[in-house]
Amino acid sequence: MRTYFFLAILLLATPLFARLGDTKAELVERLGPVRTTSKHFVASQGKIIPLGPNHSFQKDGWMIECDLIDDRCARIRYHKKGEWTEQQVTLLLSNNAESKPWSETKASTKMIREWLRSDRATATWKFTGVLEISSPVYLAAEARVQAQAKSDATKLPSL
Repeated sequence: MRTYFFLAILLLATPLFARLGDTKAELVERLGPVRTTSKHFVASQGKIIPLGPNHSFQKDGWMIECDLIDDRCARIRYHKKGEWTEQQVTLLLSNNAESKPWSETKASTKMIREWLRSDRATATWKFTGVLEISSPVYLAAEARVQAQAKSDATKLPSL
């Protein structure tokens, strides 16, 4: 009986959180109005390179930041004050599984926990109260701009 109650709570709570792949309109529908909009950046080779828009939301005591690439949420950061429960972590990972299993890495500790999804998506929880989930789309875009910055850095100057 207790298991059914927990599953019901999970199903009811699921729509409250952003998910990887959501559009801005879907994020607003789930979370309410955007609190702030900025850009997210990648630092590489001494450069700060803009990667796309970042939208922040506040819902039920949670702050949620979504970094968009090609108009879809590609990286999410969930912030919360206070202690995290295993159920909260499990729910957020489940909401962002995209039908693929997460595996916790052996390197996880009490201060930092890390997961890897079968398609190479990553999730990192830090004791500071943040769970960051990056999709393969985000990781590929980040790698592209880092490779371009490295290529640019190795060019010979025409002095």
